[in-house]
Amino acid sequence: MNEFQINNPADCMAYLLIFVSGSDGELSGHEGTATMKILTEFINHFEIDVDKDGAVDSKDAVACFTRTLNLYESLPEKEAAMLMINSADTIKKNVDKDNLPIIIKNLRALSAVDQTVSNSEKEVVDIIEEIFMMSDN
Repeated sequence: MNEFQINNPADCMAYLLIFVSGSDGELSGHEGTATMKILTEFINHFEIDVDKDGAVDSKDAVACFTRTLNLYESLPEKEAAMLMINSADTIKKNVDKDNLPIIIKNLRALSAVDQTVSNSEKEVVDIIEEIFMMSDN
């Protein structure tokens, strides 16, 4: 089992991106490239120094993507799905409400980057959107 634990919004965003991309059974090269672009924008926007080197830069996205992909690939299906739900909840709690629709838009665009949106990709994004829209009360 992978020792890495998701512990910040960047890790959670990377996990959501990877989970959506992989939900159709494969993570294509186009999806990988789009995932890195979206993740880099997220990390830069929220100024998250993932690798704790004092700078927010492209190395943060690479480190975050690599370790999160390794975790995703090591998890049984049920655990992977639970971590997706927990990651969506963490994003919801740590990101301004106004940014949540932008994240959903990016996830939907990511699922279409390989010219095909599978039912599983659509369903996963719909679940994430439901989590984002649920009241915390």
